[in-house]
Amino acid sequence: MPGPPDISVLTPTCGRPESLTRMIGSLARQRGEDRFELVVASDAGDHDAADAERLVADAPFPACHTRAKRPGAAAARNAALDRAGAPLVLFLDDDVIADPGLVASHADWHRRHPELELGLLGHVDWARELDVTPFMRWLEYGIQFEFRNLEGEEAGWGRLVTINVSLKRDLVERVGGFDEVRFPFHYEDIELAKRMHHHGFRLFYARNARVEHLHAVTLEDYRQRMREVGAAERRFVTTHPDLKPHLHALFEEVLSAPPARGRLGGLLGKVPLSTPVLGPRIWLSADIYFRQQLAPSFMSGWEAEGASGASAPGGPK
Repeated sequence: MPGPPDISVLTPTCGRPESLTRMIGSLARQRGEDRFELVVASDAGDHDAADAERLVADAPFPACHTRAKRPGAAAARNAALDRAGAPLVLFLDDDVIADPGLVASHADWHRRHPELELGLLGHVDWARELDVTPFMRWLEYGIQFEFRNLEGEEAGWGRLVTINVSLKRDLVERVGGFDEVRFPFHYEDIELAKRMHHHGFRLFYARNARVEHLHAVTLEDYRQRMREVGAAERRFVTTHPDLKPHLHALFEEVLSAPPARGRLGGLLGKVPLSTPVLGPRIWLSADIYFRQQLAPSFMSGWEAEGASGASAPGGPK
């Protein structure tokens, strides 16, 4: 009889059976001797949860399906956490393809770093099949992910994103899991990291623990998303007043600048940033242009949250 799992892979999902199919398929191709299980948690509002349940039942490795009691990724991750059977949990999104060595990379790192307060952030690339636009390249510098700005092995707790990160389950449970009331979606992962930080949490980074992200995004997608992000960031700094609003500062900085045309921004990703003179000019052109495009939506959400004066009561879960 096989023993208990070494690592539990926890995945929230909501109406994306095609990408979930591919994610499960990539886990079926894992190399290494580590025993793992998959726990998939459907969003409370997911009307296609039966599809996810069927896909999980057909997985060629130990897997189970559950359902969140509240809408939002935070509640789904908590529901998955409640079903986890391993002391180590690996949070993966449902729209990634795991490298064949992903589980082994996370498990091996934690064997070498068994301290409760240490976690590992894995690398995320856009999927090779996607047409990666200059806007998507720009997102890699801190708006969506920040891997291009990482130097050295320690990422810092403020860079925790749950698309590909492994943590000790006991530490997550010690702080009460994700705050699914105040942060159902957006900032739920960094808010968890903030509370774990009070217990000494440190986040490290391993480029070899890789996934590919299947979800292409557009500038218009992000204009709509930024209103929710603006509200979440204001709620975050209200909840944790010792922290400064990172994105608010980035967007506020460009509001008073002359409108950027972004003419050189189309070359972002084609000309390396390290290219003398031209590389920095391309980056600056893209950076100002895209920040100005997103700033009004972000500020709208920020102001709406302030006007409501409503931070939902209660704490985690």
